[in-house]
Amino acid sequence: MFYTVKAEVCFINKILCRRSVIKLCRNRRRKEIQNFVKTAFNGYEATAGADTPFPMVLIRLGDGCIIWANDRFSAITGYQDKYLEQSLDSVLPDCPTDWLASGKTEYPYDVTLDDRRYRVYGKTTNMDDSALTQLGVLYFTDLTELYQVRDE
Repeated sequence: MFYTVKAEVCFINKILCRRSVIKLCRNRRRKEIQNFVKTAFNGYEATAGADTPFPMVLIRLGDGCIIWANDRFSAITGYQDKYLEQSLDSVLPDCPTDWLASGKTEYPYDVTLDDRRYRVYGKTTNMDDSALTQLGVLYFTDLTELYQVRDE
């Protein structure tokens, strides 16, 4: 019985240690991504908390996984950074990324979120890794008021 308790304590210590390492890795990963976004996209949105006018998300085009998103994107979609490797399809099922992978810079349809209409623009870049991973950044512009004025 003593060995069982000792094993359980050891197991709990490993879990706590692993959680700390994951948190440190997540913070380091976030800083690396912020630096990458800054250099890849000419300094625009250098930090996750920066006050930008657009919701933005950085995705890996091969599998559509979200790598990074700013606070404005999280606010309009409900995306939470807690879920690593969450796909864009799970957050925005009506916004495929094939248009971005084919070289276009604007999604041909508006995306509606909570009765607001957004136009989606994008840009691609390659990471400097051995696989030359292709990344895409999506910008969302809120056109709801424009459509309301037009429809009056």
